[in-house]
Amino acid sequence: MRRSLRSGVACRMLAAMLACGSAATPALAQEENSPERQLAQGETVETLTLEQLVDELVRQGKPDEAQQLLEAAIARAPDNQQARFLLGLLAMAQQDYRKAVTAFRAILIDHPEVVRVRLELARAYFLDGDYQNADRQFRAVRAGELPQPVLANVDGFLFQIRQAKEWSYSLSIALAPDTNINGATTERELELFGLPFALSDDARKKSGIGASVEGAVEFAPHIAPNARWRIGGAVQRREYGGDTFDDMVVTLQTGPRVVLRHWDLSLLATNSERWYGGDRYSQARGGRIEAMWHPGGRSVFSASLGLLDLDYTKLDDRDGMVVTASLAGFRQIDATSALTARLGINRQDARQLAYANWSGLFAAGYQRELPAGFSVFLEPSVGFADYDGALAAFDRARSDRVFSATLALLNRRIVLDRFTPRVAYSFTRTDSNIDLYDFNRHRIEIGLTTVF
Repeated sequence: MRRSLRSGVACRMLAAMLACGSAATPALAQEENSPERQLAQGETVETLTLEQLVDELVRQGKPDEAQQLLEAAIARAPDNQQARFLLGLLAMAQQDYRKAVTAFRAILIDHPEVVRVRLELARAYFLDGDYQNADRQFRAVRAGELPQPVLANVDGFLFQIRQAKEWSYSLSIALAPDTNINGATTERELELFGLPFALSDDARKKSGIGASVEGAVEFAPHIAPNARWRIGGAVQRREYGGDTFDDMVVTLQTGPRVVLRHWDLSLLATNSERWYGGDRYSQARGGRIEAMWHPGGRSVFSASLGLLDLDYTKLDDRDGMVVTASLAGFRQIDATSALTARLGINRQDARQLAYANWSGLFAAGYQRELPAGFSVFLEPSVGFADYDGALAAFDRARSDRVFSATLALLNRRIVLDRFTPRVAYSFTRTDSNIDLYDFNRHRIEIGLTTVF
C-alpha cells in the first residue's frame, strides 16, 4: 500500500501534468500552465516548498503527515487551491475516492474552467464506481484543450463506462407553486353549439401550491459481453391540496440493449399508467426501438420509434393506437457549457375523429457551470396539436400552438448526500382556435435534485 503510494503520488506531485504508469490513467503532457501554476496565489517559494514537503513526506512513507500538512495549509488559506489539488491526488493514491471527489469539486466550484482538475474528478468518480457522474465529467473534459493522446484516453473511459454501468438513477423533489394547476382557461364565457354558456368555477383556471416528485431507476445486468438486459421504471407525481388535480404517471420498461463502440441499440417492451384526480385515467402498452450514436466524446445523438395501444378507463371514444418518433442531441461546447435539442412527433388515432391528432414538440437547451458553484439551464420549446375532426359542441376541429420556457438554477457548493438545491421557473402559453383550451401557466419548483 505505502509502496504504491510513493510511486503514485510522488510522481504526479512533482510532474503535475504527467501520468505515472497506470493503464487506466490518461497521459498528460508537461505544460507550463499546470494546475499548480493556474490555481496557486502566485509562483512563490512558499508554494513550491509546500509541494516539495508533501512529496518528501510521501517518499518517507508518511502519508498521514502529508495529509495533515495540506489540511493545515487549507485551514490557514481556504483559497489555496493548490493544496486542495494535492490533497485530492493524495486521496486518490490512498484509494479514498470520495475524499478525492470532495477535494476536486471544491476547486471546480470557483474554477469550473480548469480542465486538469475536472479530469482528476472524472477519474475519481470512475474509480469509485459512480459512472453516471464520471460520464458527465469526462464529457466536459473531452471539450477542453488537452493533448490528443489524453482525449483518446478519455474516449476510452467513456466506452468503459457504457460497458460497465449497470445502475442509473435520477430523483428530484420540490415544492411547486403553480398559477394554473388544472391547465384551464381564464374565460368566463364561451360559445357551445352556437350559444353562449357561462363556465363554472371548477372549469376555470385555479392556482395552488403542490409537491412534485420525479424519479427514474434502471438496472442493466450483462447477458453477454456486449449485451445487457434493461429493467427500469419511472414515476412522475404532482400532488395538490385534495385530490381533484393530482396527477401521477408510472412507467415500466424492459428489454435487451447491445453496446457497440459507437452505438447503443435497444428493443423495449413498455407499460405506462396514469392516475388523475385520484382515479385511474389511462394505460398505454407497447414497445419502442432506441438507437444512440456516440460519434465522439463531446456528442451523443439518439432516435426512437414507438407503438402504443392507448386505453382510457372512462373515455372510450379516445382509445386508439399511438405512434411516437423522436430525435435528441447533446453537444459539449467546452468544459463548462453544453447544448441539448429534442424533437418529437406523435400520431394518435381514436374512435372519434375529434380526438385523433398529430402533435409535436421541439426544444433547445443551454446549460452552463458558473463560478461560485452556480449552474444555469435554459430551455425554450414550441409545440403543436392538430385534431382530425370537430367536437359536437364546436364548429371546427381543434388546433393548438404551445410555447414554453424553463429556467433552472442550482448551486453545486451545497451537496446533501448527493442532492443539491434547485430552483426552476417555467412558463407555458397555449393558443387554441377554441377559447376553452387557451391558457397561461407559471410554475416554480423549489427542491432537491440528483441531476447536476
